[in-house]
Amino acid sequence: MRKLIEGHNIRLEALIINENKILAIHRINSGEEYYVLPGGGWEEGETAEEGVKREVYEETSLNIVVERLVFSLLIKDDSQRQVYFCKYLGGDPKLGDFNEKKEMDAGEQIYKPIWLPIEDLPKTTLYELELRDWFLANYKNGQLPQEPFVMRITRDKFRNK
Repeated sequence: MRKLIEGHNIRLEALIINENKILAIHRINSGEEYYVLPGGGWEEGETAEEGVKREVYEETSLNIVVERLVFSLLIKDDSQRQVYFCKYLGGDPKLGDFNEKKEMDAGEQIYKPIWLPIEDLPKTTLYELELRDWFLANYKNGQLPQEPFVMRITRDKFRNK
């Protein structure tokens, strides 16, 4: 069950950087090819840190350290994306044996965790594009700003290209 905070449906995502690459999930869904950060719904009874760790493990089989909130996208339809900068501890990403693997094994969708070169991001469909563009504008010398960035948009303002 997804957690609602102040009426918002919240998706937790992890921004994990290693050797000038970010960890992403390569997706093919209904013929559309794109990338997303590892993440998913915030479940009742868990902290945001626990939720991020759980989602990363389910989608990549990696253990991480959650460092801090870096980006929050508030969407008019009462949903929210919270992106946490996380420390990579090592290992090779592979899809865990959870819901996403079952959907992929059934031939319904493709989920593949990969290291995506940061230099390729400008030409990559990484959703949400607002997050991708913020990252490209703010990731300097291996660092992100200390204060989280908050963006508010309406669903019809999302960019898909």
